[in-house]
Amino acid sequence: MELKKILMLACVLTTMAIISCSGDDGNDGLNGKNGIDGVDGAQGLTGADGADGADGADGADGENGNANVKTIVIDATDENVFPEDAKIIEIPVPELTYEVLQNYTLILFLEIPSLSNSYFTPVPGSNAGQDRRYDIASISNGLITLQITNFTGTDIVNSGWIPGLYTKLHITMIEKSSLQGKGQEDVMSSLKANGVDTNDYHQVMQYFGLE
Repeated sequence: MELKKILMLACVLTTMAIISCSGDDGNDGLNGKNGIDGVDGAQGLTGADGADGADGADGADGENGNANVKTIVIDATDENVFPEDAKIIEIPVPELTYEVLQNYTLILFLEIPSLSNSYFTPVPGSNAGQDRRYDIASISNGLITLQITNFTGTDIVNSGWIPGLYTKLHITMIEKSSLQGKGQEDVMSSLKANGVDTNDYHQVMQYFGLE
């Protein structure tokens, strides 16, 4: 009986010892440092260039500019400048300075007004219906001098200015450098090479975009 008590006591003491040795779980330890990043891989090869795109269509040609062209209109009804039967007419044109005459070519037209479409006589040129021819006698600083004869240019006596026939004198000034010309003939030849009839007022104006 004593032995049985002793054994039971021993079991109880052993159990208490085991329980007393089992403590609570401790706190988690600190995280370790991150490892060193690996070395970047080598860059891949550059891809081949794509094929060039097709060229776009050419744009339309621009219109002829008129930046290097000037026009002057003179009143041909002024009897002080255009007197009746005058064979020689001196027309003051102050715009025609020495510099302008050196750098511009002049094209002249006389205008006969009409309700439907005005008629233009080039100068130099003739009007068969009126048996008259109009020539440029001279052009100087600020002055144009016209000479009037019969249609064939052989008779200056029985001819002269006819009042009221023409109402305007049109002067077109074309900068020589704009047509790669050095003189009157060069500019006129250049215009003709471009298909312009220099005796036709409308063609000249249309070429330079002035009408």
